[in-house]
Amino acid sequence: MVGKFLTNPRREQLLAYCVVGASLFFSTAVLADEQYQINGDGTVTNVKNGLMWKQCSEGQSGKDCSIGEATEYKWDDAMSKFGSGVSFAGYSDWRMPTIEELRTLVYCSNGTPQKMAWSSSCDGKDNKAGEYQQPTINQTAFPNTTWEYWSSTEKTASSAWYVLFDSGGSNSTSYSNWTSYGGYVDLAVRLVRSGQ
Repeated sequence: MVGKFLTNPRREQLLAYCVVGASLFFSTAVLADEQYQINGDGTVTNVKNGLMWKQCSEGQSGKDCSIGEATEYKWDDAMSKFGSGVSFAGYSDWRMPTIEELRTLVYCSNGTPQKMAWSSSCDGKDNKAGEYQQPTINQTAFPNTTWEYWSSTEKTASSAWYVLFDSGGSNSTSYSNWTSYGGYVDLAVRLVRSGQ
């Protein structure tokens, strides 16, 4: 087997070809930016860390994720349904991301570093970093993203971490007790796999 990647900078596409025996296979992927490759099958690959993401939130579909709405789940229900072994796009190892993985999707258009946003938001630690796009994610790679997403990471025996894509920050909340919000917390889910 022989394979090669060719880049077409004018179209921001990556053309991969592979020769197996006497057969030649082509695959086209669009580069959203220097970090994300849109694979054309409903998945996006982070070329820097190798994680492969579902382009749409659970409940959404279509090229621009405009069909349906992001379904929100209680954390226990999300973990039961998406904790591991989910099948999509020819892979059967999709799962909910850890908080560390989910945080890598945060993008602050005003230049606030990711790590600073995780603890304070894209406003920066002094709230003077300036305006930024919302949601705080690469909107070409992940269109129609909603505000809050569960991670698989528990903080305590009854709370879990989530990321707020309205601000770029992250937080934790109770998932097994009635909250001060007046109910159990339901948040969106985006699945990941380790790639390769």
